[in-house]
Order: sequence, then C-alpha cells, then structure tokens
Amino acid sequence: MNRYIDADSLKNAFEKASERMHTICGVKGVEIGAVIKAVDMFPTADVVEVRHGEWKKVSEKYPRYVCTSCNHLYNNKEYKHCPNCGAKMDGERREDNEG
Repeated sequence: MNRYIDADSLKNAFEKASERMHTICGVKGVEIGAVIKAVDMFPTADVVEVRHGEWKKVSEKYPRYVCTSCNHLYNNKEYKHCPNCGAKMDGERREDNEG
C-alpha cells in the first residue's frame, strides 16, 4: 500500500536536520538544496485526508445522533460516512488529524 506524505513538511524536516548538523559538527553535510529539489521532482498524487468520527447519541427519548467530527445532527446512525462532512464512522479519533 502506498504511503502519502506532506512534501513541504518533509523538506522542512530536511532543512532543520541540516541546520542541526551544521551547528553540532560545524560542517555542512549533504547539500540540502539538492535534496529539496529531488523531493520536488517526485510526482504528486490526488489524495484526500480521511476524517474519522462516530455517532454519539444525544437523546434518550428520540433517535438523535451527532457526528463527532462536524457536530451535525441526524435521526439515525446507519450511515457508514457522515452525509455532511464525509467522516468515516469507525470511531477512530487521531490527534494529528484533528483541527
């Protein structure tokens, strides 16, 4: 399975590592400009970040559920994805994806 990364974050990490190496050793290691150009040359993929949520019951008397990702209210929890925000209703909440 392919893994998709944020290329700008990767380039930033390379730049920080190069700066640390220069500070610690006093020598410039790998020419960071060449590494960044190599990252920019890789093809991009058309991907969408997956949001996760779950149906939370908000009424004991009536069938009312709210999406934990977007807080929209629905009368049932049969959807596998939220009709409003598209979140996958698998209950996973990943801290690095929450905004």
